[in-house]
Amino acid sequence: MILQTNKIKVSNSLHKNIKQYLKNDLKISTDKCFREVIQACAEPRDAKQSTWITKDIVSAYEELNRLGYAHSIEVWTENRLVGGLYLVSIGKMVFGESMFFRKANVSKIALVALAKWLQKFGGKIIDCQQETNHLASMGASPISNIQFMREMKSMVEKPALPWAIEPVSEILLK
Repeated sequence: MILQTNKIKVSNSLHKNIKQYLKNDLKISTDKCFREVIQACAEPRDAKQSTWITKDIVSAYEELNRLGYAHSIEVWTENRLVGGLYLVSIGKMVFGESMFFRKANVSKIALVALAKWLQKFGGKIIDCQQETNHLASMGASPISNIQFMREMKSMVEKPALPWAIEPVSEILLK
């Protein structure tokens, strides 16, 4: 399952939600609090679930972050972290790992911000890994393994994305 960055779908209700959050001081950042993002993603969704994001996984991804391969996209309102996602990036290829939200739709906002930022800097696809209705509703679609390997190979060989240049909130309305 991949999301072509130029095919991300922003529903009318999500677009309205983005405008409302922007009125309430929505901010997007990159790598400001990687550990907090991955720990929030590791929290079980309900009392019956466990998580694949163990302490060892957190440590491994923190090392990847330190080395410049793992990144977080954070969504803030009223100076509080309310959602985000983390990913691995090699060249211009992005492998989405996990998302979280503390307010409605903010993980979707993080994904929209990431996709639009990637478009600006030559990132064409996000490996979503999981085939879900949620991701499909945002424009993601399954592709064959052969096609994925071809796309991935061409993207990982490109120069790295400029992660020091953060997405700005206004990118969400473009």
